Amino acid sequence: MKKIILFALVSMYSINSWAQTNINSRDVKTFDSAVNESIYLHINNPTILVGESIFYKVYCLNSINHTFSTISKIVYIDLFDVDGNSISKQKLLLKEGVAQGDIFIPTSANSGAYKLIGYTNWMMNFSKSNMFEADITIINPFQSKIVIPKFSTSPSVKNEDGLQINLNKKNYKIREEVKFSISPNTQKKNKGNYSLSVRKINDSTENHSISSVKFLANLKNTNSLNLNVNSLPEIRGEVISGKITAVDANNTIENKTIALSIPGKSFEFKLTNTNKKGEFIFILDELPNKANAILQVVDDSRKNYTIEVTNRTIDYSKFQFPPTQEASSELKKIIEKRSIANQIENAYFSIKKDTIKDEPSNTPFYFPLEKTISLDDYTRFSTLKETIIEILPNTFFKEKDGIYTINLRDKLSNGVESGYTLILVDGLLIQNVKELFEYNTKNIDKVEYITEKYVYGSKIYNGLINFITKEIDYELKETGDFILKTPIQRPLTTKYYYKQNYSDVSKFERVPDYRCQLLWNPTIDLENEKEMSFFTSDIKGKFEINIEGFTSEGKPISINEYFEVK
Repeated sequence: MKKIILFALVSMYSINSWAQTNINSRDVKTFDSAVNESIYLHINNPTILVGESIFYKVYCLNSINHTFSTISKIVYIDLFDVDGNSISKQKLLLKEGVAQGDIFIPTSANSGAYKLIGYTNWMMNFSKSNMFEADITIINPFQSKIVIPKFSTSPSVKNEDGLQINLNKKNYKIREEVKFSISPNTQKKNKGNYSLSVRKINDSTENHSISSVKFLANLKNTNSLNLNVNSLPEIRGEVISGKITAVDANNTIENKTIALSIPGKSFEFKLTNTNKKGEFIFILDELPNKANAILQVVDDSRKNYTIEVTNRTIDYSKFQFPPTQEASSELKKIIEKRSIANQIENAYFSIKKDTIKDEPSNTPFYFPLEKTISLDDYTRFSTLKETIIEILPNTFFKEKDGIYTINLRDKLSNGVESGYTLILVDGLLIQNVKELFEYNTKNIDKVEYITEKYVYGSKIYNGLINFITKEIDYELKETGDFILKTPIQRPLTTKYYYKQNYSDVSKFERVPDYRCQLLWNPTIDLENEKEMSFFTSDIKGKFEINIEGFTSEGKPISINEYFEVK
């Protein structure tokens, strides 16, 4: 029932303000409670050297009851400096309110204060106070002058859930296994979502990450009511928006069909229509996670239009940064040692690299209605005309005044042309099919087709044909302002982070180990994992084990423990 109310109110919300709609106050409260969300980031280390990575875990919570929010499906992470220069912009897919990612810091970054913010599309309707905000220090040891922020120490907020980390001992040797367990509060189970970081503590003056407990203690609910909504929550998935303009004012921009193609072996093809302002949106599927998008106005008079994608913008000038100071000579020595260790680690990256989660292939939108012909099963022809005549069943073409059409016969039309056929190549929409008659058909591997009427979006097509090339490399020949070839930002691919194992000592005997970050695990299970472990590196000093997260009931968990490597 809540989801029905949410979808209904979001629709009305995007058209009118609350004052202009007659909505039950109970429904208003339900809506406000459902979409009121906040972002928390567990960050492995807020003080980063160039050449290192920031690892983070995203928790999207309901701001009122602190349980995991399942409303927004996309979260945005931005890292920028005091001048508003962006170091990184990332997009992640939220699943059950959580996501994970990392940001590699390039050597071009200057030393100084940075901001890391996290937000959803819905949060862009509010002030920056509704976004997650963390101070990050980036240090470039290759610069002659190293400037770092000044931080004032703030009192920590204790975890009240009774959990603690139990180490098998407090002091360890290099390359030794560290084992530990979590002592739970016997009154409660620890079902929830958590992340684990184990890293060397670099200096007492460094900034500290915001704990989940402190985050909730400072969390302020944002009133979702009485808003002029500009950004709707991405409830169903990733939203790409844009608009068209007419070259001639006499051309209407309303109810024009827009096509989006992301071509490939696994491809995405979608149709949508514009509103009165010429605006349109696409809701993309999770797969395929590719960025090479081609958008087109689908119309016989398409050359009378210009198409563009609208991008979200954040006003970075509203964020305040701490004052800076030059690093002390003592700190510079610490930075130098850490930089050398990091360069050695990067040199052996190929041995210790993370792995990418395999992306399954997706089926085309017309599956399983299509029939498939492999052209290698027949005598090959170099032209499409010959291929259509000799090989493709129920297919014919027409040419008049240099304009070509390709059509399919079905039982009802019996060969009489009845509307357009949807023509694709590798999932890419082809409106001017003349270019296909100039293409070398020997590059086509197979043809998938549907001979019956096919309804897709607001269009009724006289069948469908998708030509699949051997190399999946077809380049659209038609040009104009009604076509936009653009990379679009897509969600990060999930990683499995490397975990060093010295069970077989001889395997890494000749490989140096200068890890300051001993372990990063964004998906630990406190409910079922009785014991966890990791190995120390060749780095000596004091290390911190930090666990952050939230129970299924919305209780924050923040645990820290320390040990030394001697």
